[in-house]
Amino acid sequence: DIQSTIDVGLKLHPSTKQIFIITNKNPRGIIAKNLIEGLIPLYKDKVKFLFSDEENVTKLKERVKSLPKDTIIYFDSNGTTKNNKGKDISIEETVNILFKDTFIPIYSTGYIQTNKESVGGVVTYGNDLGKEVGKLALKILNGEKVSDIPVTEDSSHRYVFNYDKLKQFTIDMKDLPKGSEIVNEPHKSYNMSKKQILYAASIVIFIIIGATIFVIININKRRRAERLLSESENLLNTLINSTTNIIYFKSAKGKFLDINNVLLTLLNIDEK
Repeated sequence: DIQSTIDVGLKLHPSTKQIFIITNKNPRGIIAKNLIEGLIPLYKDKVKFLFSDEENVTKLKERVKSLPKDTIIYFDSNGTTKNNKGKDISIEETVNILFKDTFIPIYSTGYIQTNKESVGGVVTYGNDLGKEVGKLALKILNGEKVSDIPVTEDSSHRYVFNYDKLKQFTIDMKDLPKGSEIVNEPHKSYNMSKKQILYAASIVIFIIIGATIFVIININKRRRAERLLSESENLLNTLINSTTNIIYFKSAKGKFLDINNVLLTLLNIDEK
């Protein structure tokens, strides 16, 4: 995790000349320091490593402020620092004090989601790691040979980066390792240029005009149909009333729909 985090930091900041390592004096901090010291030969003639296990956060802050711009910081979050009264302070408070006004990229393998001052790093997801180890152990206990167990992709270690820090250091997301997770990303909003707004407005206006024309055409067609129907009814009335024969219309249920004047006169019925 540490080596991959250092490697990605150097890749994203190619002008780096030194790496400032912040660890702690507790057992986990000592282990992290020893691990990093073992990696130094891999970076021979490339970058210089500086170490600090200072527990006083004020003194450590002064050390951080004095670092040159061609530095990246690796912050080991296993442990706490102390204030000037010797009291332990939380990781979150430590991060805020040390890095809030620092314009040097910080990388870490823990607390990426809450440590918003960190650019990112390789994070171990304990639940996923436990599941993978458990499945492997069960296969071995069931008698499967280690040599027969297929190599699977490691899904418990993932690159995680902070959105704001990527923007601050103008890091192109295309340069991040494949499958990287971006945290603390704001809700996506869509910014449109004036040209795009005008284009969208033109389309909306075009649709409204088209819909209006369609409605007007349909209204005119309906009025024309109503006029033709009225003319047809008048013509029918003229035809049936111009003969001396009895004419009437009935529905399928036997209801009279219309009768001519001859039948009205014969039955002595008013047309109304």
